[in-house]
This record gives sequence, C-alpha cells and structure tokens, in this order.
Amino acid sequence: MRQQDEYNGLNVLLALRNTFTNPKSKKVMAFVLVLFITALLVVYVKNRYRQAFIQYQQLQAQQQQLHTQWMNILLEESTWGNYSRIEKIATENMGMTVPTAQNIKILVLPGNTPVNGVPNLSDNDSITSTS
Repeated sequence: MRQQDEYNGLNVLLALRNTFTNPKSKKVMAFVLVLFITALLVVYVKNRYRQAFIQYQQLQAQQQQLHTQWMNILLEESTWGNYSRIEKIATENMGMTVPTAQNIKILVLPGNTPVNGVPNLSDNDSITSTS
C-alpha cells in the first residue's frame, strides 16, 4: 500500500512537471492566471462602484438638506427684514414716529449743486436741532 501511495505521488509530481514544461500547458496556465486576475479586478471595480454610489447618494441627501436649510434661512431673513415689522417695533418699542412733511429738512452740503427751494448749507452755517 505504501509503495502505491509513493507511486501515485510520483505520478502527480511527474504530471505537474510535464504540465509546467509543456509549451501548450504554459499558455493555458498563463491564460488561467490572467483570467483569475481579471475576475479579481472585476470584483474590485464593482465594489468600488458600489462604495462610490453610496457616497453619491449620501452627498445628494446632504445637498437636499442644505438646500432646505438655505430656504429656511432666506425665509427667516425676509421675515426679520420686513418693513412693516421694523416699523411696528420702532413705533411700539422705541417710540419712534414717521416724520411729517413739515418736520423734514433737506440740506445741500457745500460743493454740491443747489436745488431750487432747498437751502444751501455753507461752511459758516451750523445744523441745529429743533425740539
């Protein structure tokens, strides 16, 4: 029995030796090796594609979230900057009023072109407030 195992082992070694020394077998082995490497590369590329697609979907979700946040900020800005709201706060909290036409004074500073009916402020004049 032991001799037969050695004989079978020897036959396997001889078959392998013939496989690697035969020119046709070398081509087949090279082809199998290239095929195996190509299969590994296909698996690798497919995995990278999946990872990139998952990242793309995450970035799209983040973009949508940021867009929604930006729209909320713009809405808040328009609410805080609404003229009627500002006027209401100025009137109620600060006691401010809209000036009447008699209380509005337009002054032209020196060096500017005078306008009819508007007093020109010269260097010697001073601005005084009237209460």
